[in-house]
Amino acid sequence: DASARGANALRLRPHDPRPVLTVHSPLSPGDFLDRLAVLTVKRERFPVEKRASIEREYRRFADLRKLLPYSPNIEQLHAALIDLHQRSYELLETLVPDALNGAESAPQRHVAAIQLNRMRVDLKRAVDEACRSPYSECKSYYGDEP
Repeated sequence: DASARGANALRLRPHDPRPVLTVHSPLSPGDFLDRLAVLTVKRERFPVEKRASIEREYRRFADLRKLLPYSPNIEQLHAALIDLHQRSYELLETLVPDALNGAESAPQRHVAAIQLNRMRVDLKRAVDEACRSPYSECKSYYGDEP
């Protein structure tokens, strides 16, 4: 019963027996905690029947997170990333449908989404700097990136 009703049975796509391709690539600490923050918010907001793949990835990241020695400062930055993703999700939940329907308020609200993304990049960079990461994400369109 647990197998028939578990996460694998709740797939969003039908089973495909072909080999699976996985890309193993290093992440900066900021990228890692950002992805974990996204997954944390998604698993809170998505209904159970659509959450199987999110839950699987969240558990992988959460298990890895337990192995990493983060300082209290990093914990605060991670909490800020989670809060930021909650705010972004709430904004985009209405902004995207409004933009697709041509709502007049969409362009002004799009600026708010851009500002949240800028804050996200800054938080990720702060995590990377605190962890002395050898690299961090840069966004050329903000103009003041290193």
